[in-house]
Amino acid sequence: FLQSVIKEFSTFIQKFYLTLIQGDFNGDIKIPPVEYDAFYLSSIHRQRCFNHYDQKEYDLDFIALTRRPNDKGERQYIKMVQNVLRQGHSSIDRTGVGVHTLFGEKMEFDLDYGLPVLTSKKMFFRGIVEELLWFLSGSTDVNVLKARGVHIWDDNTSRTFLDQNGLSHYEEGDGGPIYGFQLRHFGENYKDCRTVYEGFDQIRYVLSLLKDEPWSRRMVINLWDPSKLNEMVLPPCHMTYHFKVEQERLSCILYQRSGDLGLGVPFNIVSASLFVYIMAFLSKRKPGRLIHFLGDVHIYHNHVDALRTQCLNSLYYFPKLHIEDRNQQNVEDFQVQDFQLCGYRSCSKIPMPMAV
Repeated sequence: FLQSVIKEFSTFIQKFYLTLIQGDFNGDIKIPPVEYDAFYLSSIHRQRCFNHYDQKEYDLDFIALTRRPNDKGERQYIKMVQNVLRQGHSSIDRTGVGVHTLFGEKMEFDLDYGLPVLTSKKMFFRGIVEELLWFLSGSTDVNVLKARGVHIWDDNTSRTFLDQNGLSHYEEGDGGPIYGFQLRHFGENYKDCRTVYEGFDQIRYVLSLLKDEPWSRRMVINLWDPSKLNEMVLPPCHMTYHFKVEQERLSCILYQRSGDLGLGVPFNIVSASLFVYIMAFLSKRKPGRLIHFLGDVHIYHNHVDALRTQCLNSLYYFPKLHIEDRNQQNVEDFQVQDFQLCGYRSCSKIPMPMAV
């Protein structure tokens, strides 16, 4: 009876109440598939309980899911992947791997409905946070990330890569004037990753406008400095952030010139959303919308099979983000352990090779 009711009336369901038991059990009733991505996580509460049947303790998560009014959630990403696979044209690219590509795409996420961490594959959330905080610190030393177990920049700052790209004067692990440098030291001349710089601090500029002129239309961070592109191991892909206060909620338009749909874009969605959360926290506001515009959207030929598999996977609701309030006053005050995902469910990890 339960199966038939859910199957017939699933589109009319406005709210789900779930109890997730952190343990393995053999159930006698199987609920048919539900489009959980049509719902957002409206509340979650964990409680430790004792089961007299097997004399063990279990953690129970009591979850309430509410149907999204308009936001399309992760399905936007899946449809973008499908569009590129069906309509994209095949092209050569810088890496020599080859891509399917489209030009000019958009996604929009309401951060009220959770942090948009993909659920169709398991995401490396800690690595995303580590990289963002590294950017925000102004560092360009990839060895800092390596020491924290994050290796996403290793190949692009290896001795071989630097020598092959005319950057042999950098020591291994030096990224050049990339994201962090442009965020905190825009306009300065770059020497190496160990030098202390001044320059224009774009984060402090936007934070000052959020405090003194929240109506401003000039809250823009631009990471694209054409005069320094040849000094970077990679030019910025996500390059322009435009912040706007909408009824005390902080929203952001992100323009990304180049989007690797398999590996890069899933990271970029989460990272940009976290950036909005951090800026909202520091300006004592709630996060609003992330509007994500992409220029060249592409799928590498050696990612096609993995992405086709991912498109068939189940989608779940986005998790909630909890930021530990330690009275942080600046972006440098945040630590990785301050960010906690609540209620994250996902499919398994899907490995894809990185094109260098």
